[in-house]
Amino acid sequence: MKAYTCLRALSIDTKGPGSYHWALGNLRINRRSWVMHSRLGRAWSVLAVLVAAVCACARASAASVEVLPNGLTLAVEENHSAPVASVRFYVKVGSVYEGAYLGAGICHFIEHCVSEGTPGLTKDQIDDKKESLGNNSNAYTSSDETCYFINTAAEYVLEAAELIADYVFHPSFPVDAVKTQRGIILREIAMGDDDPGRRIWDLLSQTIFTTHPARYRVIGYEKQFEMLQRADLVAFHAQHYVPENTVVVVVGDFDAQKVRAHLRELLSKEPRAAARMPVLPAEPVQIAERRRVEVDESLNRAYLFIGWPTVSLFSDDLYALDVAAYILGNGPSSRLVMKLRDELGLVDGITAMSYTPAYDAGIFGIRAVLDATKLAPTEAAVTEQIARLCAETVPEDELRKVITQKAAETIYAQETIEGRAQILGSDIVNTGNQDFSRIYVDGIRGVTAEDVKRVALKYLRPATKSTAVLGPPAVADDGAVDGTASEGAGKTVSKRLDNGLLVLVQEAHHSPTVSMLAGFKGGVRYETEQTNGLSNLTAQMLVRGTQSRTYAQIAEAIDTMAASLSPFSGRNTFGLQAQCTADTVSEVLDIFADCIIRPSFPPDELIRQQQLVLSAIDAREDDVDVVAMDLLTANLYRQHPYRMQYLGTGETISALGRDDVAAFHGRYCRPNGMVLAVLGDVDAEQMMAAVEAAFADFEIGEILPPPIAQEPADTQKIEKTLTRAQQQAIVVYGFPGPTITAENRYARDVMTAVLAGMPIPGGRLHDALRGAELVYATWAYAAPGIETGHYVIYAGTHPEKVAEVRTTIEQTVAQLVAEGVSEEELKRGKSMAVSAQQLSVQANLDRAQTMVLDELYKLGFDNYLNYSHNIEAVTAEQVRQVATEMLDLNRATVVVTTPE
Repeated sequence: MKAYTCLRALSIDTKGPGSYHWALGNLRINRRSWVMHSRLGRAWSVLAVLVAAVCACARASAASVEVLPNGLTLAVEENHSAPVASVRFYVKVGSVYEGAYLGAGICHFIEHCVSEGTPGLTKDQIDDKKESLGNNSNAYTSSDETCYFINTAAEYVLEAAELIADYVFHPSFPVDAVKTQRGIILREIAMGDDDPGRRIWDLLSQTIFTTHPARYRVIGYEKQFEMLQRADLVAFHAQHYVPENTVVVVVGDFDAQKVRAHLRELLSKEPRAAARMPVLPAEPVQIAERRRVEVDESLNRAYLFIGWPTVSLFSDDLYALDVAAYILGNGPSSRLVMKLRDELGLVDGITAMSYTPAYDAGIFGIRAVLDATKLAPTEAAVTEQIARLCAETVPEDELRKVITQKAAETIYAQETIEGRAQILGSDIVNTGNQDFSRIYVDGIRGVTAEDVKRVALKYLRPATKSTAVLGPPAVADDGAVDGTASEGAGKTVSKRLDNGLLVLVQEAHHSPTVSMLAGFKGGVRYETEQTNGLSNLTAQMLVRGTQSRTYAQIAEAIDTMAASLSPFSGRNTFGLQAQCTADTVSEVLDIFADCIIRPSFPPDELIRQQQLVLSAIDAREDDVDVVAMDLLTANLYRQHPYRMQYLGTGETISALGRDDVAAFHGRYCRPNGMVLAVLGDVDAEQMMAAVEAAFADFEIGEILPPPIAQEPADTQKIEKTLTRAQQQAIVVYGFPGPTITAENRYARDVMTAVLAGMPIPGGRLHDALRGAELVYATWAYAAPGIETGHYVIYAGTHPEKVAEVRTTIEQTVAQLVAEGVSEEELKRGKSMAVSAQQLSVQANLDRAQTMVLDELYKLGFDNYLNYSHNIEAVTAEQVRQVATEMLDLNRATVVVTTPE
């Protein structure tokens, strides 16, 4: 797999393949489409369109890349698809290059500390500047790079670049800041130890590599980390944070010539110096199978990761290995998913990956989440599928399907400016070639069935296999042995059809893709204690078969077209969403409408889906944050359906039958209660006609509102404490009240930005808690509802610091209520809120969701266009007033989960 697509597997401070959220993602059908005719011929034509689109996009806004006299690489690209910009500084050093500090996580420590102060700016001044730029800044450390980035409004692009350049090249490493960040990272290490996804990745890395530094985790190990001193950080930074080792990428809605000239002058001031990079040792050839099993009594599910050592990004076998991974485990029609999950019912979710970094330590891996008692048959079934790949020639239609999927990745990834900047940066950092994405697509196109068979035989051998298992005690007994509307978006055309369906079509021609989303009122709000989980189960069953298509046919056809088809269900709504390339929109719309109007709810598929949901419910207990939030809502609401979780419970899901699902669909999945948005590279008039034809026989039905019990007013504080098997403590405050349509919702957003930052943590809470080394993470957000809602303040901390964290939270809230906000805080809060909203509606699918939900909530589908205007109208007094109304500590529900 291309380095950028797998980067998060080895990164810290971002979620990725190291996290097992993908297990639930297998409940959806992703990036595929439907065809009824000659699949092979159609796949070839789609692939040709995709490749042409990749090349056309690249030519339309090619980056200017130059190496400055001091060795720094600068890439600037003009992109007018949205009024935003992305600035990214890459330093080509990560955990594998730590040399004498291997296993200590010094690269990650430096990443935490560089923005804590410079000779010219204090930490507070840096934070203020970040907030004035919209507060969408972050950083991550991976195995071979460290990246610092700011996404902001285009007008601030130069300020963002100047700020990052200052703290990346000139950090002062204040003594107090180093101490504070040390404590924060220790809590981050503990949080990682609570995440089974990160743990299983680390376990496989330690098993598959015995010598190569890829065996060490990016964040390091506690004892080695605690040995690091400030002088170590200063020395390591001086050796590696030099222009010759740095790539700066800037993409956005600006004049590239002016931006490039300014940055050339700014960045050329840094003196040239050679980076002192260690030579990585070669991993000895593996000659026998390896296995490691780690038992954790606190886990409910087993986590399996099987891997083989492979190649670097520069190997000619890269392309065939990527295709092989897709054949085995990408999407619902892939071999492992169809066989192990859908046919045999062995796993909750399973996927395959080919990770090929720029250094020689690639991994071909297969990951699964499952019941611990099914470990042995699951491993046997995986072995059988590997043997099949080695022995049989892949059918031509299956090969073309996955090649189409791989080509589509590049298009989907570049829909936003941030996504384009990520790809451009990864191409340059990992290969030195800004056009590697196009080269990669050409390489994928050239893969043959014989190539796939050849690399399977060459790399996926029993003697080089390593297996890592993490789970409850049963894993050791199951055969295991110890071891803002963008410029590209046009006006929205709306039409209410004769059957009541409201259709919204918006042309957006900056990317050759289309997104569609249909929403209905439903969700948990339409459920009772006896039917909890019914809305989600019904939504998932929409794609499990129709009157004319089986689930297998849908999955196979969707995969062939490299589109997506994903059900969703939440607290207030449910529905279906899709993404596709522009040339396949007719076929996608056909199956999209079929799933909504004519689902057949096959009994055998219902049983399979129920089992997947039951496994997902069980897996929630493995996530410390989910456990805390579930406990919060269960105590915050006493009558309202919001007290229940969207998945339901084991008892309710097991008791639901086909009649229940069909009845829910019949009651609420009606055109007169539906809003459909189609956004992308379409002709609005033609698309409106196509939608009208597709939904012509969708019959009107009576839609009755749900019986909602009146939630009693809270008159006193509620406190709940839970002890369980975990390392960190979670503190959550919940306040009742906020609604979706409340007039104070804009003041509420500004208050949130001031209190806790937006869209990433910041503000008063962040300064008070992280600044005092009390927490690893803290944030706040509103979860508004229809009749009522709640507001959350979260903190992850050391168990011994719970009392101090609670005191600090309550003091911070009380101060906000009593004193309100300053004019400077108000200005920064508005900037953060507007920037977050602009970034959140860049992608067509995100904008479609916003439009549909706002229409269902009676705010109007174009409500998002007025967001910045309404935010700018917010006053300091309105912020203080909403804080007073919402953040009443005497009515709060407080949940604390701690280790046993």
